[in-house]
Amino acid sequence: MRRKRFTFTISDAAILFGKSPVTLRQWEKKGIVTFPRLSNGARRMSSNDIRQIALAVQHKNYITRQRVQLINAILTMMELAEQ
Repeated sequence: MRRKRFTFTISDAAILFGKSPVTLRQWEKKGIVTFPRLSNGARRMSSNDIRQIALAVQHKNYITRQRVQLINAILTMMELAEQ
């Protein structure tokens, strides 16, 4: 049986980015990023969403290139573990 891909909440994403959930919500409010939402309004992101957001905020110097590499490594390990 194939398991579902990981999904991440705003709190999960904040841990990966090394920021607080409040900071990520401020980024969204300022229009820096847009977090995908479910029909009930909850933010849920896939691994690919996290990667794209990481590149976007790194491009704006909100996180370092090393943090993006760490995020990619963590997500890759999680994806390998679920296979």
